[in-house]
Amino acid sequence: MHKEIKLTITKELKELVYVKTEVTRFLDVNYLSTSVSYRASLVLEEVLSNVISQVDEQEKRHAIRIYVTLRDRELILDISWHGTAYNPILPIQSEEEALEDLEEQQLGAHVVRKLTKSAHYFRRRETDENQLVITMRSGLH
Repeated sequence: MHKEIKLTITKELKELVYVKTEVTRFLDVNYLSTSVSYRASLVLEEVLSNVISQVDEQEKRHAIRIYVTLRDRELILDISWHGTAYNPILPIQSEEEALEDLEEQQLGAHVVRKLTKSAHYFRRRETDENQLVITMRSGLH
């Protein structure tokens, strides 16, 4: 069983198809359920599209690195990129806030938080990182 996959992409929306294809293939090879695969795909799409939409032309030259790791009953998605500080999973003021009142980015962040066990943002030496953990409820199958 492959326990980790590493991907590097440019900061362009067309790269999302590549990421989703490779991650789905990795999860299929490791016999993860379609539910886990779907959640991972949706979380990656939300975070990556938010990151890519925020970069300026100068920052496009820097890559985005994606590490997908299987550990115990968790799927860990680590996403890192270089550039201006930006948290794509910025918390909303309250969970009770009406969904129709949320801006597009906030709605995506709300979805990410609902589909993950944990979602963290870090900033270190001009590098941003998100670590997202999805729980596999019934093990790998």
